[in-house]
Amino acid sequence: SLPDNQIAQNLLSLVGRASVSEIASIEEALARLVREERIPADVFLILWSIAAKASGPARAAAMLVLSMGASADRSIVDSASRLRLLLEESIGDVTKERRDWHTVRSAALALQRVNAAKVEPGSAKAIVLELISERLCVIIRGDWCQDDHPDDTLGWFSAAEQCITALFNICTCPEIECAEVIRTMICTTFGANGDNGASTCHSLRLARFFFAIGHIAL
Repeated sequence: SLPDNQIAQNLLSLVGRASVSEIASIEEALARLVREERIPADVFLILWSIAAKASGPARAAAMLVLSMGASADRSIVDSASRLRLLLEESIGDVTKERRDWHTVRSAALALQRVNAAKVEPGSAKAIVLELISERLCVIIRGDWCQDDHPDDTLGWFSAAEQCITALFNICTCPEIECAEVIRTMICTTFGANGDNGASTCHSLRLARFFFAIGHIAL
């Protein structure tokens, strides 16, 4: 059999060059391999290391493979230590500075595999999930976006969509968090009292606002 490092690299290469339509088939195949225990556990440890330390597309690809594996085995992402790593590395300061929306999207997909229903209040996992929920709200609000770079908002769209879904999965009261997100976006889009007028409304902020409320409503 192949060394664990080679398996991890092969998975990254496969996902990295796959089209959107191919990703679903890859996830189905990977999930089956995980259920049949044909992928060594150390492969996922290597992928976590890549997700934390690599730069560029490899970070997003590693997190995407982890989320795929977690569709068959939640434990791949569903622990306090791994969720903290996701918080600090995949949706942390480095990702913000690089505007790495691909990694944000992959992290949000991984968070959709978390079983938040069985989290004990006050536990380490509950605490880190609360911190992640706060960070997701920041991302959904578009706080990381640069209004003078339209491509930045284009990248935000797909990431925000998955972040909203992740928030509803891990948050105990997502409707409260989403209401606060919408109130904040109203202020940043239309002014503190919502009365600045359409002539002073930034088009990218307006686009993010309607995108967010549309997906929250769904």
